[in-house]
Order: sequence, then C-alpha cells, then structure tokens
Amino acid sequence: MAKKIWLGILLAIVAGLLWAWLAGPQWLAEWNQASQVEQQAFQQRGASLGGNTDQQGCFEAALQSFDQCQDSEYKCTVNNGILLKACWQKSLPSEGFCDAVPAFAEKPSEDDKAWMKDSCFAAGVNAAGCRLLMRQKQQLCSS
Repeated sequence: MAKKIWLGILLAIVAGLLWAWLAGPQWLAEWNQASQVEQQAFQQRGASLGGNTDQQGCFEAALQSFDQCQDSEYKCTVNNGILLKACWQKSLPSEGFCDAVPAFAEKPSEDDKAWMKDSCFAAGVNAAGCRLLMRQKQQLCSS
C-alpha cells in the first residue's frame, strides 16, 4: 500500500515538472503580457484622473481602488501604485497634503512604520499594500 502511495506521489511530481517544462514558458509569457496591458490601463486611468483632481484626490482614489481590488494583494499594490504615480504627475497640489508626513528614508524607522499603519487604519484599508502607497506619499512629500 505504501509503495502505491509513493509511486502516485512520484508520478504527480513528474507530471508537474513535465508541465512546467513544456507549458511554463508560454504561460509566463501570456501572464506577463496580460499584466502589462492591465498596468497600462491603470497608468492611463491615473493620468486621466490626475487632470481633474489634486494630490489628495489622487491618493483617495488609489486607496479606494486598492480597497476594492479583487486580485492578489501583490497585483493590487502594483497596479494602484502605478495609478497613483500617474495621477500625481498630472494633478494639482493639495494644500496641507504633506503636513505630518514623515520625511522619506530608504529604510523606514519604527515611527515611519507606525505612521503608515495608523494612516491605513484611519483610511479603513488594513492591508500591507496600503503601507506601500503611504511610502509613495512619503516619497512625494520629501521630494
């Protein structure tokens, strides 16, 4: 009985490796292509939004879009980071937008981390990706 189980496991591993070797490159190329198209759409959406709002409007739109995203957290973070950057490039400044935002440092301090966490909590977005959007805000406000 144990030999049959191990043989079944071995066959499953061999089948998985064979699939990865034969179909993996094609799957990856298709996934990359679809991701690029999706990221371009977020970039265009951000640029369009930025022409009609200010920095705060961009930030709120990105947080809302992130919070409503149904994809993986990784994909939601990347796409909404692209949206936010494109929006800010076209948006008007917001008075007080950078008030109380800690200066950007390559390695965030414990105070920076607490600010990011608290800001996300206050916005009602409790995901690690939100903190990366807050890092973008820090970077924008420090430049």
